[in-house]
This record gives sequence, structure tokens and C-alpha cells, in this order.
Amino acid sequence: MSIERLGKFEGEGNYVPYYWEIGLDGGADDEIYSGDTPIWVFKVTPEDREEFFGLKGKRVVKLWEDEQGFVREW
Repeated sequence: MSIERLGKFEGEGNYVPYYWEIGLDGGADDEIYSGDTPIWVFKVTPEDREEFFGLKGKRVVKLWEDEQGFVREW
């Protein structure tokens, strides 16, 4: 399920705001870079998969913020 309302997470999976908030609190499992762009990496737990259907089959979620302030999944 993707987010349909306008805003920072528009068009992304419903789990993206959950992980973004964890990242803002310093809880990302890793941080990698694509050029100068930081990308937060989060390990997906079985509990996360139960809560968010869109995580089925995912081992990690990678998030970054684009130049316009939108959060995107890598």
C-alpha cells in the first residue's frame, strides 16, 4: 500500500514514515552514500513484516531525501 496524500512521503510505501522517524532519532542500522547523498539502511524484522504488508520479501529498507525534501526508497 502506498501513501496517496500529498506530502513528504507521497507515493511511497506506508512503512516509509515509520522508518524515516526511526532514522531521525538516530536509529538507522547503517548509513551509506551515493555521491554526497546519505542513504539510511534499516534491517527489516519479522515483526516489521507482520505490521507492514509491503515489506514482505524485503530484508532491508534504504531511504534518502531528495533535493525537494521528498523521502524516497532507494
